[in-house]
Amino acid sequence: MFKRFMMFMKGYLKIRIQGCSPERFLNLCNHKCIYLWEIRRINDCYEAYVYVEDFRKIKQIVKKTRTCVRILEREGFPFFLYRYKNRKLFFAGIVIAILILYVLSLYIWQIEISQNVRITDDQILRLLSEYQIEPGIKKSELDCQLIEKMIRKEFDEVVWAAASQDGARLLIMINENETAQKKEEMPKSQDIYAPYAGK
Repeated sequence: MFKRFMMFMKGYLKIRIQGCSPERFLNLCNHKCIYLWEIRRINDCYEAYVYVEDFRKIKQIVKKTRTCVRILEREGFPFFLYRYKNRKLFFAGIVIAILILYVLSLYIWQIEISQNVRITDDQILRLLSEYQIEPGIKKSELDCQLIEKMIRKEFDEVVWAAASQDGARLLIMINENETAQKKEEMPKSQDIYAPYAGK
């Protein structure tokens, strides 16, 4: 995959080699460290692929071997740019969009709170905003351990808190004290009496 990407970025040509001694041409290319690949013989000529930068080096070999080299196809990024050279604004737009996405990825844009029962999301968000922790804060300015300590310190019923980053989101999970919750849910004791006298 990486090799194909590098080939695309460098740019390459499909060439046809024909003449008196195409085999000698191939041998000299090998001797001069000019990389040719997918070499195929078709009748009395050869077809192969060569990098653009190497193609410039074969002119002397062509003269020496009295062969004829013809370009059949042009592939890769340099030719892609040349084809669309009049559409500079289009490419500028792509570059700007990539830069905007990169800049936006440096910030937190959403705060998600989960596993809370009695403590509402608004209470936790209010606490975070007191410390300037809001959507739009830089990831580099975020200290997850400090957020965990703040939540445990502010809310006594919180026995465990975890804060983590997931992309452009800040995830906060809390665990409340279940015993305290059950005590609050139990009704207060009261006298039992009958509205009518027994018979």
